[in-house]
Amino acid sequence: MKNSVWKYAVTIFLSHGLLLPAFSQQAEPLINATLKGVVLDSITNRPIEGVTIKLEGVTHQVKTDASGRFQFVTGQRLPLTFSTSFLGYKGRKITAREAQIQILLQPSVSDLDEVVVVGYGVQKRRSLTGAVAKIDAAEVNKIPVASFDAQLQGKLSGVQVSTNSGVPGESIFLRVRGTTSINSSSDPLYIIDGVFLNNTSLQNIGLGGRTSSPLTDINPADIESIEVLKDASATAIYGSRGANGVIIITTKKGSYGSRTKIDLNLQGGWAEANKSLLPKLATGPETATLANEWWINSGLDNPALKQTFANRPYRPVSEGGKGNPEDQPTYDRLGFLLRHGKLQDYNIGIQGGGDKSRFYIGAGYTGQEAFIKVIDFSRTNLKFNFDHQLSSRVKIDLTNNFSRTYRNQARTGDGPQVSLFNSAVSSATNVPIFNTDGSINGTDNTYTLVDNYDVNTTSLRYIGSAFAEIDLLKGLKFKSSFSADYNLYDESQYWNSKTSIGIANNNQATSGISRNATWINEQTLSYQNAFGKHSLNAILGNTLQSNVLDYKYLERSEERF
Repeated sequence: MKNSVWKYAVTIFLSHGLLLPAFSQQAEPLINATLKGVVLDSITNRPIEGVTIKLEGVTHQVKTDASGRFQFVTGQRLPLTFSTSFLGYKGRKITAREAQIQILLQPSVSDLDEVVVVGYGVQKRRSLTGAVAKIDAAEVNKIPVASFDAQLQGKLSGVQVSTNSGVPGESIFLRVRGTTSINSSSDPLYIIDGVFLNNTSLQNIGLGGRTSSPLTDINPADIESIEVLKDASATAIYGSRGANGVIIITTKKGSYGSRTKIDLNLQGGWAEANKSLLPKLATGPETATLANEWWINSGLDNPALKQTFANRPYRPVSEGGKGNPEDQPTYDRLGFLLRHGKLQDYNIGIQGGGDKSRFYIGAGYTGQEAFIKVIDFSRTNLKFNFDHQLSSRVKIDLTNNFSRTYRNQARTGDGPQVSLFNSAVSSATNVPIFNTDGSINGTDNTYTLVDNYDVNTTSLRYIGSAFAEIDLLKGLKFKSSFSADYNLYDESQYWNSKTSIGIANNNQATSGISRNATWINEQTLSYQNAFGKHSLNAILGNTLQSNVLDYKYLERSEERF
């Protein structure tokens, strides 16, 4: 719907723009209102230089000068609505009803005193020397995509996020400050609640260049915040693993001394193809006309073919032809393939805490259908986090995430065989879908593929951690943790005799099971203290890690006798 509205808006704008020269030789700028003002600190009453003033509904914006003053010249009329933004001050949204206005901004300590998660600890933003960006998950988890990395698109500077086809559950292209290697991977390191995540797809069945994303096993509704460590100083503690940047995910854990709170979130919608980006296919009559032109022109180039106007393929049936071009029907295979894909997202979260404990329990279901038939994605997950203060010096923490992800997959464009999209756009639109006896016309017919596409994957995954933290002395803490990431990935495909692969192999069945098991044990001794205006942070630790990946593959075709 948004695409359609935008399209019409551009058309109307251009149409009016083309009409203007007919009435005027020189276009004069339209000025309906001039807005002047000054921006002051609400506490000191001093002017603030560099505040961005952005008018709502347009891209025009100005900044205040050294005296805190600004001026707008706009084609809009009063009242005008605009917003302010400046580091260290709370933003405001203001409606001006007069031509002159005074704006008071309140200082915001949250920007500089905000606590961000860094390698093996937390720091206030004012003490950071590395490049660290933080985003509140509440700002992005309403975006209807399957994985949290896709929700970061356009939200963080220096982070490039893009999707290849928009298929639910597919891998996302994400780079922190660009590509860092030609031959090796440039994917960042992902850490969730201290667990080093596997973000390499376990898929082994080819889907025409697409791969599934292991990150879709994480429910975005369970995430509290996301930090991105960008430069070498911020990622150094992770060694070579953090060379491409580090993305740290913190999930919800409840609050100490709070009442139990239940959050229920239900969302529904649909996905559809942007018609303006789809190929415009020739109609049946147009295809027949082009076929006649090709026939005749080929005969002129090579008379030995004896292809003439008289024996063109599309001529009256009484003359032995297939009928005139204008009598040919149009078979819309692409229209049959496309659909309004249903989007469903249901989540419930229960959180709270007492004086010594806090908890979070979350459960969710996500279902997404692609706008191409057959392809769909679903995820069911359960999340449980628990913190407990055993004593004034000892604290324990547990995090657990269970998920089941199902994908009904299909080739969307690449590859010569059994491609749904190619079957819909490459077939001549005047060729019948069914034969006269009611059978399907040809192999890899769009209708046949929709009914016989059988490529499925199921992922079962557990991500969890446990740690104990002891305050040895003032500012000195010892922490021991154990974390695990276990993923069982089961994929299968079957091609029957109605598909080109099934015909070539006399039916073909493929089954593959991948298992990835990772555990990490870490001990850290950290010291943090402040001396007047100075602070000291030091950390000493060790890491033990095991990673086991195994894969079983079976393929069978029926024997010919």
